[in-house]
Amino acid sequence: MSRRGGTSIWEDVPILSNNKVRLILILAVGIFLFISSLEGVKSGFKIIFAEWQKGILDMITTNTAPLTGLAIGILGTALVQSSSAVVAATMVSMSGMAAIGLPLEAAMRFGVPMVLGANIGTTVTNTIVIFGVKRGMTNQEFGETIPGVIVDDVYEALTISLFFIVEMTTGLISNTVLVLGDFLTQTLGLEEAFAAFDKTIIDIVIKEPIVTPLKNMVTSLFGVRVGGVLLFIIWFAVIVVSMGLITKGLENLIQTDWEDKVKAAFSSPGRGFLTGFSITWLV
Repeated sequence: MSRRGGTSIWEDVPILSNNKVRLILILAVGIFLFISSLEGVKSGFKIIFAEWQKGILDMITTNTAPLTGLAIGILGTALVQSSSAVVAATMVSMSGMAAIGLPLEAAMRFGVPMVLGANIGTTVTNTIVIFGVKRGMTNQEFGETIPGVIVDDVYEALTISLFFIVEMTTGLISNTVLVLGDFLTQTLGLEEAFAAFDKTIIDIVIKEPIVTPLKNMVTSLFGVRVGGVLLFIIWFAVIVVSMGLITKGLENLIQTDWEDKVKAAFSSPGRGFLTGFSITWLV
């Protein structure tokens, strides 16, 4: 298709002549790439962690293991901007540790703080995003937005600190998880029922047709260790691109008549909670 006069190329396609439809498509592509990149980062992160797992086994069994796990969770999430990738790597590493003979209790002692640290690491995302969109704000708007970011950071830090102290002193979280796991799998016999839901929509639409073939190709060409690093870099770049598309789509949508709907979604604490919960659950 070619341009005719001053007409945009988008207007040659009837459904794309609507500006709102184009913005929704941009946003949808960004979300698809973002979810794909999360799965891709997980695959690369799992490979890298599996390669390092035996080397850090001694470190995990020391008395400082909880602090080490907390620090790795914070740093890992701050670097990859995906707590789900860090949590996935934690689950894989704990199962691998148990498989090579480390007691599951010791693995949990390292893994629980790592998951807690991942939740602190997500606060870095808020800071990056707010400074990234500052160029589109006035100083007054930026000043009004910063307190919201700081509130989230302080809330996360205080909450995780409390849970970390409880875990360090009593082991409440890890013991609760172990007891609940035994109850669900052994007492209720739900292990087979859980296995029936092993495949999700993301597995069928993204992981199996895109992520897994790419992982197999890269690791076969460059080896497991180098391939894992390359996959991590590739998918991290996709995260950056997808976040750009999502930010652009949302910014432009808010400037349309969707602004009232967005404001309505956050008009009260209850609606704001449900909106945030729904978006996080979906993504």
